Amino acid sequence: MRNIDIEFLMTSLDSKASFNTTGEIKENRIIFNDNEGNRHFIIMQNDSIEYHKRGSMNMKYVFSLEHSTNGIYEIDNNKFLFVIKTKELETKNNEIIIKYDLLLDDEIINESTLLIKYR
Repeated sequence: MRNIDIEFLMTSLDSKASFNTTGEIKENRIIFNDNEGNRHFIIMQNDSIEYHKRGSMNMKYVFSLEHSTNGIYEIDNNKFLFVIKTKELETKNNEIIIKYDLLLDDEIINESTLLIKYR
């Protein structure tokens, strides 16, 4: 594993989260903690990216341009299942850009952008 610096930015219709931190990269996996102690995992596959977050809340989102995917968000003993429609998915020059919609019962409930830069 190699240590890296990370810039994290997630924006959605009603919120924005950003922070800088250090993490580790090994092959296709990036691991880092945020300022609240949550652990983040980014797993880059050939045609998709998985994003996991564990801590005060747990989530697993899978992003793919080829088809809709499922996402899970758990907080305070509540579990929400979403359909994810990925609109943009880029990994180049040590940067990950993902634009996506979250759907619940075929209705868009959030539009988000995830940007991660690492070096």
